[in-house]
Amino acid sequence: MTPNTVLETWIRLLSEVSRGSTDAVDTMKLLTSTPTSPDDMLRLMRRFMPTGTSMVPGEALTNWMEEYWRMMGVVPRHRYLELLERNEDLRRRLDVAEKKIQQIRQMKETTEQTTEEAQRVVGMWTTLMAETIRSQTEWLNSLQGRITSEDRTAADGDRQIVEIETEQQNPETQA
Repeated sequence: MTPNTVLETWIRLLSEVSRGSTDAVDTMKLLTSTPTSPDDMLRLMRRFMPTGTSMVPGEALTNWMEEYWRMMGVVPRHRYLELLERNEDLRRRLDVAEKKIQQIRQMKETTEQTTEEAQRVVGMWTTLMAETIRSQTEWLNSLQGRITSEDRTAADGDRQIVEIETEQQNPETQA
């Protein structure tokens, strides 16, 4: 179907509408009430001009309608509804993703707090252990110092006892 044939068919449709043909008026109402898809348009054309539709390939009609919609600056309702549904689906997916991100952030903050607490506890434990070891070392050193001085005192006492016993056994060395 050439552009001239389409124009002739359009003019014939308008003249039929002006005469009051019910098929033509119904077709015009359908055309003006809602933008249709190419399939719907092809159905309308088959209804109004059955002989002309056999010459129109479906792809050519789609291209003509797309060109017409682009030239008029409109978005067909079926496409608008598809895009609206896709937009709602994407919005739902975005909301779910944002919730998951928020949960992950909360888990990360909790993990960081737990890590900080664990590091603080380990630091306190390390300090406590260092203090304990230092105290034990001092205690051990003081005990060793006492033992050493007591040993010396005991050793000195033992030496004195041994000297006394030796003197008692050898009275000659005293004189």
